[in-house]
Amino acid sequence: RILTSDLESVRFKLLKKSVETTAQDGSLYLPTPRERLVFNSTDVFSCQPITALPCPLGIMQDDSFAEIFASYMGLPSPAMRAFTLDPAKPYFIGRTGREQRVDKYGDVVARTEVKGGDFKRSHDELKILLNGMMKHAGFYTTLEARNMFQGKIPARYLDSYCTQHSTANEIIPDILIHNYKDDSGKSRTACLPAIIDLKTLRVDKGQHMYKSGIHGGRTIIKAVEKKANRVRTDYKTRVGRLDDKFAANDQHKPFTTAYTNTFATGGIMPVICGAFGEMNKATHLLVIKCAKHAAAHQDNSDITPEEVTSAKGSPYSLILSQFRRAFGCLSMRAAADEKLRKIMLIRSSRFEANQAAHNSTSNHRSKFNPRSPGWYDNFRNETFHDAFFRYRTSYDNFAYAGDPIETTAQTTIADLNVPTY
Repeated sequence: RILTSDLESVRFKLLKKSVETTAQDGSLYLPTPRERLVFNSTDVFSCQPITALPCPLGIMQDDSFAEIFASYMGLPSPAMRAFTLDPAKPYFIGRTGREQRVDKYGDVVARTEVKGGDFKRSHDELKILLNGMMKHAGFYTTLEARNMFQGKIPARYLDSYCTQHSTANEIIPDILIHNYKDDSGKSRTACLPAIIDLKTLRVDKGQHMYKSGIHGGRTIIKAVEKKANRVRTDYKTRVGRLDDKFAANDQHKPFTTAYTNTFATGGIMPVICGAFGEMNKATHLLVIKCAKHAAAHQDNSDITPEEVTSAKGSPYSLILSQFRRAFGCLSMRAAADEKLRKIMLIRSSRFEANQAAHNSTSNHRSKFNPRSPGWYDNFRNETFHDAFFRYRTSYDNFAYAGDPIETTAQTTIADLNVPTY
């Protein structure tokens, strides 16, 4: 086992060197910028959909797995092949002023903000899974707690904060842990509250977050770590605004003091799910902590190992493997499905792309169109989700090249088999 680990370590170092090396002749394979980008970004969560197979129950649909495999290997997207084969015939997606040409990797389709509920849908799936893992570990959690400062600042400031008419200044984390076990040794209390904010990240247009190319052995700051730092900075800025608005004459900065001194890790704990299923360092540590506490629970302490002779068959190792597999598979599947769900909104011209994306959609990730019903956001209505948006966009053929003004909807409510009341 030790010899195998040493061999794998040497193989990884050689592979890393070959990826970062520019070939001077034709004898060496020259990795593409995309392959370097994926190699520098992926981690133990990214490979979970590949290592999880085979599974007799199935972990995802075939088209989703094809997208995941291509993304993990740095290959062009199979779903985008029909739109990128002919360079002379471009396809577009997006709203007015934001239409972009579809690329072979599907990055444009994945990050295009065409549906108000699409990004929120992936976000909620990951949030619910993470919350379930924490409950399995014995953490008492609250989703989207609207008043995380209760009992932490003076009442005269808290009342003004709670009774404000606008929600622009509210700070609502995705998950509030009431009994987070802080084992850093810096706190004298057994448990502290902790706030978690989950973010999904996709390959950005200018690749300021995801940088490709040869790094020459320099320390690479991953995109998920950059995003995590931005989330921490954003929360500090927002808390400072609360002091300026509700406690302007108090030099002790009650909101900032409560934020930095009464929560574990000194503030927000960002959980970043990247475009290739990778996670930031804080998420790695959080999953490990959840596995440790779950393994120590009475119901899990006597889990039967996979093999009697397995050195890694302890309850902790098995639960950690399950948590990583669940979180990694869902993160990669969410990124792949964001491409597949938007294929119906790809058009052969910018005008048609605008028309398809404009109707019943929003430029904002988390703001729904008030005219559209909300039942499609429920994951139990997966069967009707795509058909519903195909009807709402008034186009059934994504490659339609005619005059959209003279076109009527080809799909009716009866075609959707949606129950009426």
